[in-house]
Amino acid sequence: MKTTFNCRGLLLNLSVAVLILFTSCGPKDSDLQASVEAVASGSACSGVSASVKDGVVTMIGDCKTQADIAALETQIKAVKGVKSVVNNVKISDPEITTQQTSPVTISSNDSLMAGVRDAVKDYPTVQATVSDSIIFLSGEIKKADNRKLMMSLQSLKPKSVDNKKLIIK
Repeated sequence: MKTTFNCRGLLLNLSVAVLILFTSCGPKDSDLQASVEAVASGSACSGVSASVKDGVVTMIGDCKTQADIAALETQIKAVKGVKSVVNNVKISDPEITTQQTSPVTISSNDSLMAGVRDAVKDYPTVQATVSDSIIFLSGEIKKADNRKLMMSLQSLKPKSVDNKKLIIK
C-alpha cells in the first residue's frame, strides 16, 4: 500500500514538473531583445532600436527607405518567439537638408492613371481614380496587400494618395 502511495506522489510531482517545463519553454523577453537587436544592427536601418514585452517587439527610430523598414520588420518577425511587431520606424535621410532639396516631380494625370491601372490590376476589390494628380482609392484590401499597393502607387509620384474610402481588412 505504501508503494502505491509513493508511486502516485511521484507521478503527481512528475506531472507538475513537466507542466512547469512546458509553460516556461518560451524565450524570455531579454533573450528576444538580444536577438532582435542583433537583427536590427545588421540591417540597413542602423538607427533603429527595439523593445520587447511579452513577445511583442516595438521598433522605433529612423531608416532611409520604406523598403528597408519593411525588410527589417520581416526579419524581426522571423525571430523565433516574436509574437508580433509594432513598427514605429520613420523614414529620414540625414544627407538631405532643407537647402539641398530638389524639386518634386509630379506625374501628369494621363501617365499617372496608366500606372495606377497597372498597380491595382492585381487587386480586383480596389477601385482607383485620378484627379489633379491625386490618387483616390476605394473598395477593400487585405492588410498585407495594402502596403505593397501603397508602395507601388507612391512610386508613381502622385501629389498624394487618398485611401480614406479604402477598407483594410
